[in-house]
Amino acid sequence: SGIGVHYNNDFFNFNTGDIDSGTYGVGTNYNLGDLNLKTDLNVVDDNLASKKLAFDYGDGTLTGSQETYPNSKFQVNELGIDKTFPVGKDFKVGIDGKVKNVRMDDNTLFTDKSLTPGLTFNKNIGDGKLSANISKEIMEGGDTANLGLGYNKNGFYARGDDLLSQDRTGTVGYQKNIGDFTDKGDFGLTFGAEKNLFD
Repeated sequence: SGIGVHYNNDFFNFNTGDIDSGTYGVGTNYNLGDLNLKTDLNVVDDNLASKKLAFDYGDGTLTGSQETYPNSKFQVNELGIDKTFPVGKDFKVGIDGKVKNVRMDDNTLFTDKSLTPGLTFNKNIGDGKLSANISKEIMEGGDTANLGLGYNKNGFYARGDDLLSQDRTGTVGYQKNIGDFTDKGDFGLTFGAEKNLFD
């Protein structure tokens, strides 16, 4: 019978269902300050089937990876950015972008890309909270920006998304919790009502 080996720690992993089969996965994980580096190798019948190299800087702020399949000369490259900057007390400016490039035989099959800057606003007003966000994808285009507004107070809430487009959505409702919802609680009940504003 085959002997399987599975070893994992914070820096290295090795997994195979049968040590004699020549089919296994090997990976490394290394942190260098805010930078995380990863490698994943997949070997089938003692031949490298796929290789993935990836990095993550700032816990998702800047990410990238390259995955290659030597037997088919297939390659997938990805790069992403997701960063938010506070502006004053109530505003934040953010940017969300992604690029995906797929290649085969050193030729590009297709490239997907997007870049979406946005502005968010959150402010406590008495016992309630008002929020708003607006963003616009600028690389692939689009007719209108995405605008969202929200407000909640003491169980009452209202929320609208894509308000500048024909596909806008909006809800208004109320939710009340009664009792104790923790593991130690004997009783818990939620009731409420919600209405779609555009239907």
